[in-house]
Amino acid sequence: MAVSTYYLVQYEADIQAMEFNMQSFVSLFRLRHCLLFCAIGLWTSVWESKSAQAQSPCFYAKDYPAGATRIRACAPFSIELIDCTGGGQNIAYRFQEGGVRTPSNTFTYTTPGIYSITQYGNFPDSNGGFIGDSLTKSNYVEVLAVPVPPIRMERCNGRRLRITAAATPYEQYVVNWGDGSPLQMLLPGSSLTHVYATAGNYTPIVRGEYILNRTDGQNCGKDTTFTLSIYEDISNLNFNFQMQVQSPLSVCKGQVLLSWQGLHADWQYDLEVSRNNGAYEPVLHIENSTATSVEYVWQGNTLTQSLRFRLTVRNACGESVSFVSATYSPPLTQLPVKVRNLQLSFTNDNRLQANWRNDESVYAELQELELWQNGQATNNLPNSGTFTSQAPLTAAVCWQLRKNSDCGTIALSDYICPLWLEVNPQGQNAYRLSWRPYRRNDTVISQTYEIVVSDEAGNVLERFAAGSVLQSDFSPADTQQQLLYVHIESVLPSGFVSRSNRQRIERPLQLHFPTAFTPNGDGLNDTFHPKGAFVRRYRLQIYDSKGSLLFESSNIEQGWDGAQAPPGSYLYHATAEDYLGRTYHFQGVLTLIR
Repeated sequence: MAVSTYYLVQYEADIQAMEFNMQSFVSLFRLRHCLLFCAIGLWTSVWESKSAQAQSPCFYAKDYPAGATRIRACAPFSIELIDCTGGGQNIAYRFQEGGVRTPSNTFTYTTPGIYSITQYGNFPDSNGGFIGDSLTKSNYVEVLAVPVPPIRMERCNGRRLRITAAATPYEQYVVNWGDGSPLQMLLPGSSLTHVYATAGNYTPIVRGEYILNRTDGQNCGKDTTFTLSIYEDISNLNFNFQMQVQSPLSVCKGQVLLSWQGLHADWQYDLEVSRNNGAYEPVLHIENSTATSVEYVWQGNTLTQSLRFRLTVRNACGESVSFVSATYSPPLTQLPVKVRNLQLSFTNDNRLQANWRNDESVYAELQELELWQNGQATNNLPNSGTFTSQAPLTAAVCWQLRKNSDCGTIALSDYICPLWLEVNPQGQNAYRLSWRPYRRNDTVISQTYEIVVSDEAGNVLERFAAGSVLQSDFSPADTQQQLLYVHIESVLPSGFVSRSNRQRIERPLQLHFPTAFTPNGDGLNDTFHPKGAFVRRYRLQIYDSKGSLLFESSNIEQGWDGAQAPPGSYLYHATAEDYLGRTYHFQGVLTLIR
């Protein structure tokens, strides 16, 4: 532009200096236009030269069209970008929103989604310099998830296999039948059927694919592989259908274990039951199962019913085969199970002892019984046949072994009331013993009884027959044992010896003082001292009428001989302690006779 201005100014000056004539005018006119157009051409040439050097940001993904507004690939996807600016400097990229800027032109996407890419750099401008600029391609990359292709395999008689593809997510499927036959294309939501030349095991592979816009025409996706047994006829297959009854309680609850093998997702399974040879009733329906075997516990009230089960297996083409179990008859015709020979007795410390026999104890549901006391459950007992209570009993109680379930009472013993003894003092060293007989249900089965006296350790001191009566008066003859125990024993018709609870008899200290003594040396009543039993500690004091202490002794065998005291009346005071730690006080008047 500066060159053009120079020529025009110079031209105007030359015109003013010339003399005017027509010829000169024409010449000058032509020269003026020539100079004008030359200046315009020179300015245009300079402008176009500088404009051709300016550049803008430009990039695209390798293996994809340069003009694509979106590219697609399966996760994980490693992208490589091509810089198409032709002269940019300090080129960098941001491969996702919120990501960091990096000079690298490669990146790996691991998470499915849609991503935008931004190119940054310094690019030539129209003045021959560089200017910072950027280009963002929004939603440029679509990374696709690659789940296992949702395929359904359905086998039919005649060596047929039908493959059905879901409508989503893949856009096409490629089927390899696994027998060397050509690959086949399967559209989403459609099916293909193939007939194998021979029955046997095959491994078909189905690949789900997305259709991409790559320049090399490649697609991406994922394979799924199946191992299948192709058969001639479903009726020739073995499913190992079995039935197992678990216990007598299962008869009440119908607890029967049914099992079979060979499950496949393309087959349906129907389990039915027939009671007492009646019509089959539906029990269980299975389809689309991913398991390979089934264990199913059937429940129902079959106390008096026979059972027969039928399993029907049906393929996708409606072809089926049925298996029928053996007829099952309950081993128990009625409940409750009888718990036999429940026998009760007591230990020395009055804990209940029980033993019994249960003919059905081999069954799991009867391995635990309940001990009932006067109609209330108290303990859960393992069915070992014996039991001893943890705490002593303090009152007469009747007992029963039971087992309850949803069916009611399923195990039951007789109702047993064991021997029970009560002791009532009747006077000095005299007691009334009374006892309840041994009963089974409402029947007395104890016939004769024996009274057994023992010490605290359980050593028997005395035993004597009481006959068939239910009470007896008891006066212990033993003078050495202050603390006695007594219980009742009876031999039952079964030969079992049942014993009652043991009652503790605490006999009082016995101390008897004479009213007079004669200290004359004849060997009879020469000293004053008491006679007694169960005396552990003792002290005797004798006073005259004036309160003077005349004699004192702590030895019960050492008495007062009167010394030089004149005949007359004297006072005595005694303190004694028995072997149970109880203290007694005695006092009275004695007469000294000479």
